[in-house]
Amino acid sequence: MKVLISSFAATLLLSLISPSLAVKSHDFKTCSQSGFCRRGRALAQRAQASSDTWRSPYSLDPSTVAISPKEASFTAGVKSALYPEIKFGLDVRVQDDGVVRVRMDEIDGLRKRYDEAASWALNAEPVVSPSIKWTVGKKDVRATYGDKKDIEFAVEFEPLRIVLRRGGKEQVVVNGQGLLHMEHFRTKKTQEKQVESGEEGADQVPLEVNACAWFEGEEEDAYWEETFSSWTDSKPKGPESLSVDITFPSHGHVYGIPQHATSLSLPTTVGDSPTYSDPYRLYNTDVFEYIASSPMSLYGSIPLMHAHSADSTVGVFHVVGSETWIDVGHASPRSTQTHWISESGILDLFITD
Repeated sequence: MKVLISSFAATLLLSLISPSLAVKSHDFKTCSQSGFCRRGRALAQRAQASSDTWRSPYSLDPSTVAISPKEASFTAGVKSALYPEIKFGLDVRVQDDGVVRVRMDEIDGLRKRYDEAASWALNAEPVVSPSIKWTVGKKDVRATYGDKKDIEFAVEFEPLRIVLRRGGKEQVVVNGQGLLHMEHFRTKKTQEKQVESGEEGADQVPLEVNACAWFEGEEEDAYWEETFSSWTDSKPKGPESLSVDITFPSHGHVYGIPQHATSLSLPTTVGDSPTYSDPYRLYNTDVFEYIASSPMSLYGSIPLMHAHSADSTVGVFHVVGSETWIDVGHASPRSTQTHWISESGILDLFITD
């Protein structure tokens, strides 16, 4: 009888621990093993280290603002101080249901960024409100709407900052931390051979100063190739990742971005004593083993996040189809900062109040 009970106990114990032991963690990338995630996190670390002076290089050109006369939408040009020759376009619409859609894409680039995720994710193109009006000021473009006219959506010019307010209180802020970055398509630089000055007749090759290093870093980290385990992934198009920070200043809890084996209120991945060391990974996988309480990806990749407080609930849906990593932190117990790092695609953000 004792032997039977012992066998049963051993079997029960093995059944409890075997799923975690069966997870082949080495088959799944961590952020530090993913070039674009590594670059995105390094950007956030530089911003934090220079928080007093950090400023987003992206700005909206007021002279390019074009408001539709028939519906609640406008377009404008966006420029980056890092690469003044690269052009970006912004398209903002207030839908009939009060949801605001913000799209940003590279214009006339070397290649076309993938922009068809919405065509697969949406049942139909949302209807834009015919009655809500945008007004252009000296520092921003804004619209006021809602049953009580207490909801305000503003797009600030310089630096580019997007804000949703209710009753004068900020609910959602995009690029408030200055982490917006759309890596533009570029050609690969050829490496010139450096010749030592002591060699007779040697031509001197001047060292180039990287004016973008304060934002992008000194090194081209996995721009054109990266290796994971025994696989080498060549990247003939070069870097094309998208980084954007989304802050919920009045909400201490965020939910969503399924599917992960973690608590309903998403634990932190950055800040003082974070619960996890890696961001939440959105990546379509088909797994039957997983680690309980982990940001590793499971079935599905749904870039939808809700923020909740005693006063209000807001949400964002980032329609991006590529692999995405999301950091979650709290500047205070009543606010949440998130950082979304995607491998490719355009900014296509739905913001709901």
